[in-house]
Amino acid sequence: MRPKVLALFVITMLLFICACSKSKDDNSYSYPLKIGNSWTYQRTLYEQDHDLPPFVGIIKASIDSILISPSGQECYRMRFEEIYEGESYFYDQYLANLPEGLCSLGGNPGVFELKGNRAIMPMFSGGKKASQDGDSPWFRHPHLLIPKNPEVGATWMQPEDDHWSEVHYVIQDPETVVTDIGSFKCHVKRSHVNWDSRFNDYELFDYYSSKGLVKFLALGTGIVRDQDGQERQEDIWEEIRLIASDLK
Repeated sequence: MRPKVLALFVITMLLFICACSKSKDDNSYSYPLKIGNSWTYQRTLYEQDHDLPPFVGIIKASIDSILISPSGQECYRMRFEEIYEGESYFYDQYLANLPEGLCSLGGNPGVFELKGNRAIMPMFSGGKKASQDGDSPWFRHPHLLIPKNPEVGATWMQPEDDHWSEVHYVIQDPETVVTDIGSFKCHVKRSHVNWDSRFNDYELFDYYSSKGLVKFLALGTGIVRDQDGQERQEDIWEEIRLIASDLK
C-alpha cells in the first residue's frame, strides 16, 4: 500500500473511532456545576379548592463555592433562596458529578414550613427526612440523583437511613419541556417515596436538561396541617419550572 493511501486509511479509521466514541458519550449526563452559574425558578402549589388561585413563589439558586466533604470529596455548594409573600427562606445543597452520576453529598434543611404551616420540599431533596437540631448536613453516603448514563428503564433505590426515607427511582422516556427561555429535551426521573401510610400514590418527577433541572412535579395525596394545627388529607399538586438561567 502506498504511503499516501496508507496515511489516508489511518486518518479515516481514526475519525471513525472518534465518531463512535462521541456517539457513545452522547448518552452520558453531567450537571452544569460551575461557580457563578445561577438559575431562577417559579414554584407553584395548586390549592385543593381549584376555585382559589395557586400559591406562587420564586426560587433563586446559585453555585457560590467549592466544599470538601468529611470523606475528602470535592463538591459544589448550591445556595437557594425561596421567596414567598415577601419573606425569604434559605437552604444549601452540596452537589458533585461523580463517576456514578450526579450526587448530593449533603444539604440543609430537609423540609421547611411557610407561614400557615405549609410544608415546602427543598429542591434535590425529594424523600429526605426533616433535619433535627444538631444533625450533620453531610450524608454518610452520596445520594444518587441521576445516573451518569440515564438510560430509559434504569432503576435504583435509596435505602432508608438517618437522612432519607426509602425512595425508588426509574428513568422514563425523554420529554421536551417548554420554558420561558426555550424548549429542552430532558431525561425524566420518576421517584416513589415510601413516607408512611398517610401518603398514597405520592410521586415526584424531575426533568434534567443540559442547563440543569428545568422542571419538577409532585403529584398525589398527603397530610397537611391547617393554621390551627389540625391535620387533614389534601391533594398534592406542585410544579417548579425554570424561568431564567445564567451559565458560565
